Amino acid sequence: MNNKVIQELMCIVKSVELNKKYYKGYEFSEKVVKRCEDFCKLHNINITHGSAYRELKHKSYYYKDKYVINLLDKGTDLYELRKTGAITDKEIVAKLLKEGD
Repeated sequence: MNNKVIQELMCIVKSVELNKKYYKGYEFSEKVVKRCEDFCKLHNINITHGSAYRELKHKSYYYKDKYVINLLDKGTDLYELRKTGAITDKEIVAKLLKEGD
């Protein structure tokens, strides 16, 4: 996946998480489900974690972990996630504190 695709994936997950309070449990509106499924189909992502959203969320955790490790080791903006706002400093610090425990 290239930077733009990873940025889009992160933004989709963040958008769903920010609007999650409007939905009951994991019963998202059809529009959200369709958007996640279309993204998975377009980028040949196999759905192995139950739903397209869960698969994208799982992938976002992977890319966040990889991003934070790269940030600590090399100090570079891998995937240009900070530049585009797909990840915030608050999320990076939370990830670092969580791993420090």
